[in-house]
Amino acid sequence: QPAWPAPMFQALGKPHAPIFEEGLARVGVGEAVMVGDQPATDVKGALAMGLDVALVGTGVAGDDVALADAPTWRLSSLSG
Repeated sequence: QPAWPAPMFQALGKPHAPIFEEGLARVGVGEAVMVGDQPATDVKGALAMGLDVALVGTGVAGDDVALADAPTWRLSSLSG
């Protein structure tokens, strides 16, 4: 019987690159801004891809959370 190769694991979700690469490919642009509310996934992943990132304070992060990775912008909310 032939030996089967061991399966390979590929992390797909944020903050891993494949999800950001696929998003950029689907919208057909080379530059984008990630808008998110989670520092550990949204900010970290976007910065690792070289993207600007706007962290929204109404979500998981809150307005006054200390961050290991600084977003490009901090927004209090998405409403006007």
